[in-house]
Amino acid sequence: MKYNNKIISAGKKRFIIHLITIFFVIIIAVFLWLWLIPYCKKVVKGLTVNEMVASAALFVTLASLILKFSDKILKMDSIAKRKILLDVKVVNNYANITCKISNCSTKRIIPQNVYLMVEEGIMKNNMASFPYLLRHEKDEFDCVFASICKKGGITRVPEHLLSEEFYNKFREIVRLKHLTSETIMFIDPGEEFSEDTIFKLTPGVYRVTVVWTSVKEDCICCTKEFVIN
Repeated sequence: MKYNNKIISAGKKRFIIHLITIFFVIIIAVFLWLWLIPYCKKVVKGLTVNEMVASAALFVTLASLILKFSDKILKMDSIAKRKILLDVKVVNNYANITCKISNCSTKRIIPQNVYLMVEEGIMKNNMASFPYLLRHEKDEFDCVFASICKKGGITRVPEHLLSEEFYNKFREIVRLKHLTSETIMFIDPGEEFSEDTIFKLTPGVYRVTVVWTSVKEDCICCTKEFVIN
């Protein structure tokens, strides 16, 4: 069974959290109505006006805290959990590619693989064109390239996934060993790691694609295009 932590959409999560919040507010309201208010009636006879106002303010504060807590949960769920960045510096025929992975969540991440692919494109109508490997096939949760990366041990892209015009174009796939599970056993919240790779390339247009897979996490990817003059 494939792991997928995006089965529940952000809208459904928001609805569920709001529903839970309303449920707790109702419980508190019933508690106040059935037990606390009758008790307060006995006590309130001995309270001053200021004390009654302070008690009412306390109840309002409690309700406000519950709403703020639910909003905080929603914000924590909507922020990025992991981040992957690419930077390319070109010097003559050399491309220095830096890949950085970061844990932006509040839990520990167990990495698996990071695959980096550099491929040469072609010019079509004055625009660089590359194979569309990040597409999703029917009934597949992962994109084409991610599905290949998850299997591990890859060194090439199967030709049946490429258009004929790209068959003879330069394409190199590298497993970034310093970002894999063999080097990094885990990534704690706030930690980030990076690795550089240098390619010597002939003049042309290129694209670098990187895919990061982790244990019990969705894969994430990043692409960047550059030119070798």
